[in-house]
Amino acid sequence: MLTLCDELVGWTNQMSVGCTVDADAIAFDVVKRAAPENSFLTDQHTQDRYLSENWYPALFERSDAEAWLENGSADLQARIRAKLSEILD
Repeated sequence: MLTLCDELVGWTNQMSVGCTVDADAIAFDVVKRAAPENSFLTDQHTQDRYLSENWYPALFERSDAEAWLENGSADLQARIRAKLSEILD
């Protein structure tokens, strides 16, 4: 349970940081440039910020079913047990 709670605290910490609201974050020039083709996700501005703005869990699965199957299809309980074993070793 503590291992699962640690995961949830990580998510809560990321969410509690909040959102920066400044000219760079609002990126009005990106909106003007990307809106006609709906290309926000492929815009370099989005790409540069993607990894720092998202939370990446250690236990919760965020990939698609195919990737999950390729990675051994471990359920949450199995991932928690593996993480706990790693911590205790």
